[in-house]
Amino acid sequence: MPANGIICHTGFSVWLYLPDQACIPFCTLYKIRLRLVQKQGHGFDYVYQALTVVVFLLTTLPYGFWNKEHNGVFSITSMEGGGGLIHSAQWAFKMPGYREERYWGNAFQYEIISEKDTQKVKQNIIDFNKEWDYIDSCCKPYITQSDSEIIKYMAHHKSDLWMTYNAKYTLERERILKQITIKHYKQDQWAL
Repeated sequence: MPANGIICHTGFSVWLYLPDQACIPFCTLYKIRLRLVQKQGHGFDYVYQALTVVVFLLTTLPYGFWNKEHNGVFSITSMEGGGGLIHSAQWAFKMPGYREERYWGNAFQYEIISEKDTQKVKQNIIDFNKEWDYIDSCCKPYITQSDSEIIKYMAHHKSDLWMTYNAKYTLERERILKQITIKHYKQDQWAL
Protein backbone atom coordinates (compact mmCIF):
# COMPACT_ATOMS: atom_id res chain seq x y z
CA MET A 1 0.00 0.00 0.00
CA PRO A 2 1.31 3.47 -0.78
CA ALA A 3 2.64 5.14 2.35
CA ASN A 4 0.25 8.06 2.15
CA GLY A 5 -2.55 6.24 0.31
CA ILE A 6 -2.71 8.83 -2.48
CA ILE A 7 -3.12 7.90 -6.10
CA CYS A 8 -1.80 10.39 -8.66
CA HIS A 9 -1.99 10.54 -12.44
CA THR A 10 -2.83 7.24 -14.10
CA GLY A 11 0.39 6.59 -15.98
CA PHE A 12 2.69 7.91 -13.30
CA SER A 13 0.96 6.10 -10.45
CA VAL A 14 1.61 2.69 -11.98
CA TRP A 15 5.36 3.34 -11.77
CA LEU A 16 5.28 5.35 -8.55
CA TYR A 17 4.19 2.48 -6.35
CA LEU A 18 6.18 -0.38 -7.85
CA PRO A 19 8.73 -1.71 -5.38
CA ASP A 20 12.16 -0.27 -6.10
CA GLN A 21 13.67 -3.73 -6.06
CA ALA A 22 11.56 -4.82 -9.02
CA CYS A 23 13.16 -2.09 -11.13
CA ILE A 24 16.76 -3.19 -10.51
CA PRO A 25 17.11 -5.59 -13.47
CA PHE A 26 15.36 -3.17 -15.82
CA CYS A 27 17.56 -0.25 -14.79
CA THR A 28 20.66 -2.40 -15.14
CA LEU A 29 19.59 -3.69 -18.56
CA TYR A 30 18.82 -0.12 -19.61
CA LYS A 31 22.30 1.00 -18.53
CA ILE A 32 23.85 -1.82 -20.58
CA ARG A 33 21.70 -0.97 -23.61
CA LEU A 34 22.51 2.74 -23.30
CA ARG A 35 26.24 2.02 -23.20
CA LEU A 36 25.98 -0.22 -26.27
CA VAL A 37 23.92 2.30 -28.25
CA GLN A 38 26.24 5.16 -27.35
CA LYS A 39 29.27 2.91 -27.95
CA GLN A 40 30.76 4.04 -24.66
CA GLY A 41 31.56 0.61 -23.31
CA HIS A 42 35.11 1.50 -22.30
CA GLY A 43 35.50 1.11 -18.55
CA PHE A 44 31.98 -0.32 -18.16
CA ASP A 45 31.84 -3.66 -16.38
CA TYR A 46 29.30 -5.65 -18.40
CA VAL A 47 29.97 -8.83 -16.44
CA TYR A 48 29.17 -7.12 -13.13
CA GLN A 49 26.00 -5.58 -14.56
CA ALA A 50 24.84 -8.91 -16.03
CA LEU A 51 25.63 -10.63 -12.74
CA THR A 52 23.47 -8.05 -10.93
CA VAL A 53 20.49 -8.98 -13.09
CA VAL A 54 21.06 -12.74 -12.73
CA VAL A 55 21.49 -12.59 -8.94
CA PHE A 56 18.40 -10.43 -8.59
CA LEU A 57 16.28 -12.82 -10.64
CA LEU A 58 17.61 -15.84 -8.74
CA THR A 59 16.77 -14.25 -5.38
CA THR A 60 13.16 -13.76 -6.46
CA LEU A 61 12.64 -17.45 -7.31
CA PRO A 62 12.07 -18.69 -3.74
CA TYR A 63 9.13 -16.30 -3.32
CA GLY A 64 7.78 -17.32 -6.71
CA PHE A 65 7.94 -21.01 -5.77
CA TRP A 66 6.39 -20.30 -2.36
CA ASN A 67 3.55 -18.47 -4.11
CA LYS A 68 3.08 -21.42 -6.47
CA GLU A 69 2.97 -23.94 -3.61
CA HIS A 70 0.64 -21.96 -1.36
CA ASN A 71 -1.49 -20.00 -3.83
CA GLY A 72 -1.31 -22.01 -7.04
CA VAL A 73 0.31 -19.18 -9.01
CA PHE A 74 3.99 -18.69 -9.77
CA SER A 75 4.55 -14.99 -9.21
CA ILE A 76 7.61 -13.14 -7.96
CA THR A 77 5.44 -10.21 -6.90
CA SER A 78 2.45 -10.06 -4.60
CA MET A 79 -0.86 -11.21 -6.04
CA GLU A 80 -2.65 -8.07 -4.96
CA GLY A 81 -2.01 -4.60 -6.25
CA GLY A 82 -1.76 -4.37 -10.02
CA GLY A 83 -5.46 -4.53 -10.82
CA GLY A 84 -6.52 -2.42 -7.87
CA LEU A 85 -3.83 0.14 -8.53
CA ILE A 86 -4.73 0.74 -12.16
CA HIS A 87 -8.43 0.70 -11.27
CA SER A 88 -7.97 3.34 -8.55
CA ALA A 89 -5.72 5.40 -10.78
CA GLN A 90 -8.30 5.31 -13.57
CA TRP A 91 -10.98 6.68 -11.23
CA ALA A 92 -8.75 9.10 -9.28
CA PHE A 93 -9.14 12.21 -11.42
CA LYS A 94 -12.89 11.62 -11.72
CA MET A 95 -13.42 11.83 -7.95
CA PRO A 96 -11.12 14.52 -6.53
CA GLY A 97 -11.37 14.89 -2.77
CA TYR A 98 -12.88 11.42 -2.31
CA ARG A 99 -11.39 8.72 -0.08
CA GLU A 100 -12.38 5.24 -1.15
CA GLU A 101 -12.91 2.53 1.45
CA ARG A 102 -13.26 -0.42 -0.92
CA TYR A 103 -9.61 -1.29 -1.59
CA TRP A 104 -6.66 0.37 0.19
CA GLY A 105 -8.38 3.54 1.40
CA ASN A 106 -6.82 5.74 -1.27
CA ALA A 107 -7.50 9.47 -1.05
CA PHE A 108 -7.91 11.00 -4.49
CA GLN A 109 -6.42 14.48 -4.68
CA TYR A 110 -7.21 17.44 -6.90
CA GLU A 111 -5.06 17.35 -10.01
CA ILE A 112 -4.72 19.61 -13.03
CA ILE A 113 -6.89 17.25 -15.06
CA SER A 114 -9.38 16.47 -12.28
CA GLU A 115 -13.10 16.61 -12.96
CA LYS A 116 -14.37 20.09 -12.04
CA ASP A 117 -18.13 19.57 -12.29
CA THR A 118 -19.31 18.68 -8.75
CA GLN A 119 -22.42 16.89 -10.07
CA LYS A 120 -20.25 14.64 -12.25
CA VAL A 121 -17.95 13.98 -9.29
CA LYS A 122 -20.94 12.90 -7.18
CA GLN A 123 -22.18 10.64 -9.97
CA ASN A 124 -18.68 9.21 -10.47
CA ILE A 125 -18.52 8.32 -6.76
CA ILE A 126 -21.86 6.53 -7.06
CA ASP A 127 -20.68 4.71 -10.22
CA PHE A 128 -17.37 3.78 -8.57
CA ASN A 129 -19.15 2.23 -5.59
CA LYS A 130 -21.67 0.42 -7.81
CA GLU A 131 -18.74 -1.04 -9.70
CA TRP A 132 -17.21 -2.21 -6.42
CA ASP A 133 -20.56 -3.73 -5.39
CA TYR A 134 -20.41 -5.77 -8.59
CA ILE A 135 -16.76 -6.79 -7.95
CA ASP A 136 -17.55 -7.80 -4.37
CA SER A 137 -20.57 -9.83 -5.50
CA CYS A 138 -18.47 -11.69 -8.09
CA CYS A 139 -15.82 -12.53 -5.49
CA LYS A 140 -18.19 -13.41 -2.63
CA PRO A 141 -18.31 -17.15 -3.51
CA TYR A 142 -14.57 -17.34 -2.76
CA ILE A 143 -14.96 -16.27 0.90
CA THR A 144 -14.65 -19.25 3.23
CA GLN A 145 -15.94 -19.61 6.81
CA SER A 146 -12.43 -18.96 8.09
CA ASP A 147 -12.22 -15.82 5.95
CA SER A 148 -15.51 -14.58 7.37
CA GLU A 149 -14.12 -14.71 10.90
CA ILE A 150 -10.88 -12.99 9.90
CA ILE A 151 -12.79 -10.32 7.95
CA LYS A 152 -14.85 -9.47 11.03
CA TYR A 153 -11.63 -8.99 13.00
CA MET A 154 -10.04 -6.84 10.28
CA ALA A 155 -13.19 -4.73 9.95
CA HIS A 156 -13.12 -4.11 13.71
CA HIS A 157 -9.47 -2.94 13.46
CA LYS A 158 -9.88 -0.94 10.26
CA SER A 159 -7.57 1.86 11.39
CA ASP A 160 -4.69 -0.61 11.82
CA LEU A 161 -5.36 -3.11 9.05
CA TRP A 162 -6.77 -3.11 5.57
CA MET A 163 -8.81 -6.00 4.36
CA THR A 164 -6.96 -8.98 2.94
CA TYR A 165 -8.50 -12.11 1.50
CA ASN A 166 -7.55 -15.64 0.53
CA ALA A 167 -5.63 -16.35 -2.66
CA LYS A 168 -8.61 -17.43 -4.80
CA TYR A 169 -10.58 -14.32 -3.83
CA THR A 170 -7.59 -12.05 -4.43
CA LEU A 171 -6.73 -13.55 -7.81
CA GLU A 172 -10.34 -13.30 -9.00
CA ARG A 173 -10.65 -9.71 -7.77
CA GLU A 174 -7.40 -8.73 -9.51
CA ARG A 175 -8.61 -10.37 -12.73
CA ILE A 176 -11.94 -8.52 -12.58
CA LEU A 177 -10.29 -5.19 -11.70
CA LYS A 178 -7.90 -5.46 -14.64
CA GLN A 179 -10.71 -6.48 -16.99
CA ILE A 180 -12.97 -3.60 -15.91
CA THR A 181 -10.16 -1.05 -16.07
CA ILE A 182 -9.12 -2.09 -19.56
CA LYS A 183 -12.77 -1.72 -20.61
CA HIS A 184 -12.80 1.79 -19.07
CA TYR A 185 -9.61 2.77 -20.89
CA LYS A 186 -11.06 1.65 -24.19
CA GLN A 187 -14.39 3.49 -23.69
CA ASP A 188 -13.39 6.49 -21.60
CA GLN A 189 -13.01 9.95 -23.11
CA TRP A 190 -10.08 10.46 -20.72
CA ALA A 191 -8.16 7.47 -22.09
CA LEU A 192 -4.86 8.21 -23.74
